[in-house]
Amino acid sequence: MAEDCTGPPEDAEQTLAEDEERSEEDLNSDDDQRISNMRKALHQSTPGSLRHRQITSMLQTCLREREEQRARDELHYQRRRDRLVARGVPRAHADLLPKNASDPLPIVLKNDLDVLRQKTIEEEMERRKLKARQAFQGRWLRETEKELCECVEKSHQTRDPHFRANLEAYVDVLCNKLKLHHQSLGTYNTAEALEERRRVGVDLGILRQQDQHLVRCVHEPLPTRSELACEEVSTETAQSDDERMFLTPLPATEVVPASVPDDCAIPDELRRPHGTKKSRSKIRRSQTETPNKRSKNTILNYFHSQKS
Repeated sequence: MAEDCTGPPEDAEQTLAEDEERSEEDLNSDDDQRISNMRKALHQSTPGSLRHRQITSMLQTCLREREEQRARDELHYQRRRDRLVARGVPRAHADLLPKNASDPLPIVLKNDLDVLRQKTIEEEMERRKLKARQAFQGRWLRETEKELCECVEKSHQTRDPHFRANLEAYVDVLCNKLKLHHQSLGTYNTAEALEERRRVGVDLGILRQQDQHLVRCVHEPLPTRSELACEEVSTETAQSDDERMFLTPLPATEVVPASVPDDCAIPDELRRPHGTKKSRSKIRRSQTETPNKRSKNTILNYFHSQKS
């Protein structure tokens, strides 16, 4: 029954003999090593025995699978080379492509691929610029941008909280519409669409030239004049506060108000220069000449008057 499965032994031995004549330099994989081990076991077995026929059948299967794998690898290599030629690589340079994908590329082929990659990037940028330009040329998008700017401006100017809340809700609706529109066109938050929105905003008069750097998104409201004016005022106020913080205050001079009583005033002898003292008799005379001051209504004075 084993003889029916293995086939004619003469054909198998002839196939093995032809395969042994090939070079042994490519035996570097696990399959090649297994084939080499089976060949050694086949030489050590007795021809015509059951072991010999089993090893022969296994060896034929491994050789057939290896040939099929080599055919698949060759087809894959040809497809890789054809793709390079289709991208613009010269045929002579494409033939230098190594069959093993893990091997490094030749310098000539690597330079060709770098040039093609840069060309592809430039073409992609031009395609995105064209798509963004076509998107902002649409009438609906321009009208929506102007309407959004007007709503934001009115919300900053109105003092009615109910009307302001309605405007802010409508601003959110317009922003969501712009977002969905750009997502459907494939221009959502691309650098080209953002640059085109800045340019169109200046053309429509809803954005100043010096405020283009403030636009960071393709669907958020543009900075309005009133909003920027409020920011400038707050910035100037903050700067003045900072300057006032670092100013050194001057020492305040003591000024005696006119409502201060005479007994709280500084005596004349203390205000005189050093060395010019007033005689005691003159001081005593001045004290007697001054009218009696009205006594203060204190608790001590009250009890003193009761005793007297």
